[in-house]
Amino acid sequence: MACENCVRGALHTGTPVGNETKFDGVDAYGNFKVILPDLFNGSRVPLWALTSLDKDVPILHRLVLFPAALLFIVPFVLRNRPRQNALITSLAAAVRASAPPGAAVGFLFDAAAACHPSGVSFPADLALVERPFSLATGVKDPYFGKSRAEEAEKKWKEMGLEVEVVVYDGVEHGWTTRADLKDPVQRKARDDVVSQVLTFFTKYLIPKEA
Repeated sequence: MACENCVRGALHTGTPVGNETKFDGVDAYGNFKVILPDLFNGSRVPLWALTSLDKDVPILHRLVLFPAALLFIVPFVLRNRPRQNALITSLAAAVRASAPPGAAVGFLFDAAAACHPSGVSFPADLALVERPFSLATGVKDPYFGKSRAEEAEKKWKEMGLEVEVVVYDGVEHGWTTRADLKDPVQRKARDDVVSQVLTFFTKYLIPKEA
């Protein structure tokens, strides 16, 4: 499911330190056993769409930019969405085969973490979680906000699962990848969720010394 927050955000600057490689036939970027596959076959939404709906953009500009952005976004979604489940399933199998135990943000392995999920059949999909699980979302996230997060946490604990649910203030859907790092609230939330996920995976995936 796509919304305006799926394409708006801020550019992050810096020098990548990982490596580009092929994984299960898909272009991927990674380092230290982190794999980030290109799920969109090299296509992307134009960079100007990131700020097309910002509040400081004049209203007349927004009236022009938003329809223009849709001309790119709608075909992008239609072109990529049908292949996502099969592609992710194939990649997940390849990860499991190459280096178990494994973990992935957004996909279940020995432990998993999800950030501001969308496209969730609520509450039916909650029953699909079977392993330790970490969730990060925003208070007002339109797809998985505070009330859903609290309900999900209660359900998972009733199922006897080891879970952690953290709800962040002052961030929009998609903030973990497109946060405005000049905004101290968004930057702190981004840094905190990185720490959340790394701490969680360290707890459940790194063998403890005897």
